[in-house]
Amino acid sequence: MKNFHLAFVAAIISALAAWPSGAEDAAKVTISRADCRALVRHVPEAGVAYQPGVDVRGKKVKPADLGGGASWRVPESITIDIMIDIAEKFGIGAGGRFKGEASIAAVTVNTKTGEVLLDGKPVGDAATEAAIAKACRDAYGK
Repeated sequence: MKNFHLAFVAAIISALAAWPSGAEDAAKVTISRADCRALVRHVPEAGVAYQPGVDVRGKKVKPADLGGGASWRVPESITIDIMIDIAEKFGIGAGGRFKGEASIAAVTVNTKTGEVLLDGKPVGDAATEAAIAKACRDAYGK
């Protein structure tokens, strides 16, 4: 979800960057400390990441798995169809015989890379995301 927010803000900032000349002052964007915390990806220090079979002091430990385990795996990507039920919204329809659903968009999130696609097109870009992260770090520290 953080990546989606970052991509959304990146798209807004990209749009504001293309604002007509003379309106630069009107296109100023302010991001709060709380928003920066939500937007900037956490990058852990080297050596602090979880290591299976090792305790915090580096000693080997027995695994807690007792067999079985989960057979469900997180899919590589998740697609969410954004729909609207026009029949319900406007109170029209044929007594349930027909559906009045219209597809507005499809949002796809790659669970491994965090990439967000809107109707198959990337939302935001890496350069804009890096600029936002740098601005947040400059303004609020780590």
